[in-house]
Amino acid sequence: MKAQVEVTGLKKRQAAAVCYLILASVLVGAGLWWVEKEPERLSEERIAELREVYPVYEGYYVDPLAPCSRHSHQREAVERMGRAVYAEVVEGGTPPRPVIRVLRDTEGEFRTGEEYSLSVGRFCAPYVARFPVGTRIAAPMWRSERVESELYYDHLSAYYVVEDKYLLSVYPDVLFGEEENFTGKTLREY
Repeated sequence: MKAQVEVTGLKKRQAAAVCYLILASVLVGAGLWWVEKEPERLSEERIAELREVYPVYEGYYVDPLAPCSRHSHQREAVERMGRAVYAEVVEGGTPPRPVIRVLRDTEGEFRTGEEYSLSVGRFCAPYVARFPVGTRIAAPMWRSERVESELYYDHLSAYYVVEDKYLLSVYPDVLFGEEENFTGKTLREY
């Protein structure tokens, strides 16, 4: 009789434990439903706020004959020139040659933590945005054929990376078509 009472008590405790687990699962699921998800795209209001810290560079020069003025579609630029690299500016350098630290790249050629001097052609140098130390950027980049520690980049395809996730164009959006403009979109879409 005593063994039967212990088995019955054990079954009741097991049933109660299962009920508590189900109740806890329902409450957690309901709580997660109420948690606000991060937006997949920045709102126009948030973009306007961020522009005070990450301004559009207006000092560019567009000359159809100058190589630095030839902006191509973002994906074509990545295919043609190498890879899109996500990096942080760690040293201002002589303008426009900041030193960057690689955070990630689309092809995995550059290891996280490697540092390079960023460069553009000498004709483009006067028209390239300057990035303060700590700025995170994403742009198509490729190795210099002359200097191992140097990368060239498509400056017109450069984006600020804000909140470790979202892109803001460095140059005016008028340079891009609707499909080419990644402002407000996530780094994953780049």
